[in-house]
Amino acid sequence: MSHADDKNNTGQNPRQAFSNSENYFRQLTDTIPAIVWITDPSGYCTYLNQSWYEFTGQNEQEALGYGWLDATHPDDKQLSADVFLTANAERRPFRMTYRLKRKDGQYRWCTDSGRPKFNAAGEYEGMIGNVVDVHEERMATEKLRNISAHLQLATTASNTGTWQLDVQTRALTWSDYHKEMWGYDPALQNLVYEDWHKVIFPEDRTEAFYRVERALQTREQYEAVYRIKRAGDGVVRWMKSLGRYDYDDNGTPLTLTGITIDITEERNAMEVIRQKEQKFRLLAENLPQIVWVSDFFGNHEYRSSRWVEYFGAEDLENGWISRCHPQDRDRAESEWNRGKDEQRPFQFEVRIKDLNDNYRWHRSVAEPITDDQGSIVKWVGAFIDIHDMKTLEDQLNTLVTKRTSELARSNEDLQQFAHVASHDLKEPVRKVKTFIDRLLFEFKDELPERAVNYLSRINRASDRMQAMINGVLDFARIDNSRIIHEKIDFDDLLLKIREDLELVIAESKAQFVYSDLLPLKGTPILLYQLFYNLVSNSLKFTREGVAPVIRISTEIIQHDTTTADSTKPKQFIRIILRDNGIGFPNAHAEDIFKTFVRLHSRDRYEGTGLGLALCRKIVDRHEGKIVAEGIEGEGAKFTIELPE
Repeated sequence: MSHADDKNNTGQNPRQAFSNSENYFRQLTDTIPAIVWITDPSGYCTYLNQSWYEFTGQNEQEALGYGWLDATHPDDKQLSADVFLTANAERRPFRMTYRLKRKDGQYRWCTDSGRPKFNAAGEYEGMIGNVVDVHEERMATEKLRNISAHLQLATTASNTGTWQLDVQTRALTWSDYHKEMWGYDPALQNLVYEDWHKVIFPEDRTEAFYRVERALQTREQYEAVYRIKRAGDGVVRWMKSLGRYDYDDNGTPLTLTGITIDITEERNAMEVIRQKEQKFRLLAENLPQIVWVSDFFGNHEYRSSRWVEYFGAEDLENGWISRCHPQDRDRAESEWNRGKDEQRPFQFEVRIKDLNDNYRWHRSVAEPITDDQGSIVKWVGAFIDIHDMKTLEDQLNTLVTKRTSELARSNEDLQQFAHVASHDLKEPVRKVKTFIDRLLFEFKDELPERAVNYLSRINRASDRMQAMINGVLDFARIDNSRIIHEKIDFDDLLLKIREDLELVIAESKAQFVYSDLLPLKGTPILLYQLFYNLVSNSLKFTREGVAPVIRISTEIIQHDTTTADSTKPKQFIRIILRDNGIGFPNAHAEDIFKTFVRLHSRDRYEGTGLGLALCRKIVDRHEGKIVAEGIEGEGAKFTIELPE
């Protein structure tokens, strides 16, 4: 093909001709006031004329492709995309209306129309379309629709009757509902003006007629509120009539047209509200608090006499904030604004200056009053004088701080005393035992039998004294022990206890029955002491001639948490320790945990009366519980629950 063949009849290269044609098309569409767009077969927008960019404020990079959807209203975006993509896939025309964001930020209603385009070979090349701003037409249509709906509501669904009076003939044209309101049969015809006014209360008739006459003279709307006694049944109802005269070209009145609304329920409700307000004011005036009522914005509609007594007679409105203590002012204003913004009841404490320039502490409280839709219409609040209570509270806090400090110092002194006392008491007891042992060892054969007996009794008393000193110290140390939540192998813990009690276990031929015990969680030294004391008890309080058997089991339990404190543990390990010893009367199940309480004499069973008290204290420190059950002559059962 020759070079000449590459030119068209105008002598232009085809590509150059296409380029010139496209440039001409763009120049042409850019002069059109409507928005023009073009897509490829996939729906990808390849062109938008200048009107789009001027309208939306987008640039090409933001708008082309599917970026144009970002300018649509968020509520319309998905639907607009679905309509367009469906039409593109089906290669058919479409028309849709959505809101498009103008560059000033305002959303405008627009109609988007598009149709498919095909080349000479019938191949689909995409869509071409335009967008037109129809916002004003849309708003006008919506407004007209609302007006029509309101008119229909006013005449059919709001206890409203329509009427028209012929000025010349005095004939009345009433709607059927209006006739029913007045107590007349809806089928009744030829009603006249007298049929209207004769049912109006005589006390209200003069004022109603005056308003009708005045409307005739001033050519303004007539409005009157009055009571009627219905023609049929004599029932009293409140009515509100509104009307206007129509005149001919000469100014002669022709008709009086209007509506009448039954406002009985409204008037009754107003009377109820009036009575409630009267009771509220009576109550507010007799309260010692400063009571107020405001609108939503905080503008006061009512203030009790206490307000004037405290702030003075001047109109303060929200000026009470200026009477707050400087240190409280910003916080008070912030709390009030937050309550309004969040539309919730609120309260805060603030110092407010009285007429004598004295600041007194008050608690400011406010409750919102809402309408049927839940919107706040008023606030009711009060300033409650808490100055004396606050002063007393400060004094109590100071006193508590002082007493706490003294108690801490006293506890520290007591702890030091306990350590000193333990050392000072242990040493003499140790020496007494040492010398008694020497006397018995060296001179036992030379001493009378009674002297040996006396020394043995002194030795046993010394042992009890030493055990008592150790027990008291252990009991005191529990409160100062820090609870460490370590995982403890229960089997290993029992093995150590059995090793420490090896001689007693061997002498009594005691048996232990347990297996697969669950691990515990807590402070090792305290839990060791807990179970050491329990096992020691079972080995001590045995039946004569019966080898002790100690059974131990564990299980996981779940506590009911429907009413429990959510911060408390919910899952526990329950440990049950049973023995076959002498048991105890179940009536003493709580007594055995008290300090120095003994159910048996020292001559028969050694002990200080502190062992089980220590057990209770250790379990309490772990936020658990321990209970005992006993059957006299059969054995004892201890149930311990510790947080898992």
